Amino acid sequence: VNTLDVMPEFLQQAGSPLTKELVGRPFSQALTDTKRFAARPHFWHYPLDAPHFLGGRSAGAIREGEWKLISFYDDNTQELYNLRLDPSESHNVLRDHPAVAAKLRRKFEAWRQS
Repeated sequence: VNTLDVMPEFLQQAGSPLTKELVGRPFSQALTDTKRFAARPHFWHYPLDAPHFLGGRSAGAIREGEWKLISFYDDNTQELYNLRLDPSESHNVLRDHPAVAAKLRRKFEAWRQS
């Protein structure tokens, strides 16, 4: 569940229709159907004109299952993490899993284009 899921949840609880513009999904289903809910990819897009004053960089990311790919927009580098084995994102395994990175990169770019 992330913040994109809050508005759809509120709308569903209020009995209002969900519009196609909403990216998230109501999260109450995650309380009973965690496998199906967790299976969907999660996307982030955080473009910045300059580095954030707290150190954040211009980047985007996709998480699908145990994998997370981060694409940094400022220098076109990428990092890949297996969150099941490395939840603190300490070991970039991009070179060890190029096929995983390529698959996630294609999904992320398709999401950005949509």
